[in-house]
Amino acid sequence: MPMASQIAGMEFTPYTGERVAGMTGLQEQALAGYGALGVPEQFGQAGSVFQEIAGMTPQQRAANIADYTQQYTSGVIDPTIAAMEQQRAKQRTMEAATRAKAGAFGSRGDVYRGALEGEYQVGMGKTLADLQQQGYQSAVARQQAEQAQRLGAAGQLAGLGATQFQTQLAGLGAQMGAGEAQRLLGQQGLDAAYQQYLMQQQFPLTQFSALTGGASAFPAGIGTTTGTTTKRDPMGAAGKLLTGLGSVGMGMSGFGLPTFIGNSSFFNPLFGGKGLGSFGG
Repeated sequence: MPMASQIAGMEFTPYTGERVAGMTGLQEQALAGYGALGVPEQFGQAGSVFQEIAGMTPQQRAANIADYTQQYTSGVIDPTIAAMEQQRAKQRTMEAATRAKAGAFGSRGDVYRGALEGEYQVGMGKTLADLQQQGYQSAVARQQAEQAQRLGAAGQLAGLGATQFQTQLAGLGAQMGAGEAQRLLGQQGLDAAYQQYLMQQQFPLTQFSALTGGASAFPAGIGTTTGTTTKRDPMGAAGKLLTGLGSVGMGMSGFGLPTFIGNSSFFNPLFGGKGLGSFGG
């Protein structure tokens, strides 16, 4: 078929248009933002605090506690001892006046004075020991509290950095999503152009299919001719009829019927007045 030959001879035509839409300006900006992201500086600051506290040696911790203890001594123990000595000095003056009034001089007065001084020193020693114990415990508690406070502040600082980092990621992600929506619109246009190209390439086959489908709807042989010619015999059917009747006449002559048939008014006109018997003889 000419059309089939024409379709078979068509050359392949490659598609020259774009198939994939490129990144939009928003997406390129978002991608550049992702590339510019770095570790938040708060992470570094918090990490320095963690490393400092975790890396302290026992000697450093002891020196730190001793420093706090000395501060407690200067601020609490020394003023307390000074106040007690001042109070004891007043008591000594009052005790001397009492002894003089009572006439307690010599050994008796020394014994009395020594007993009072002994009581004072015992009380002073107990007070000093208690203050020193409290000073050490206060220094240890202070060290722990300050370290916990620094660690908590470092944790908050790291959390702030993480929050800022997540905020930046969310903003870049939203920007990338908006750019993708814009890119999809362009991709739909490219897809439509490619589908149009496919329809153009398919159009000859569509026409050919329509023609072949329409031809198959007609009966076979319609609209075609052959090279064979049939000879027609106008008397063929009548000749066959006469031959058959002659055979019947020959069969009836054996039964003595030719005279009857030959003289019949029905057969005589058909056979030229001779009757059917003439074919039987």
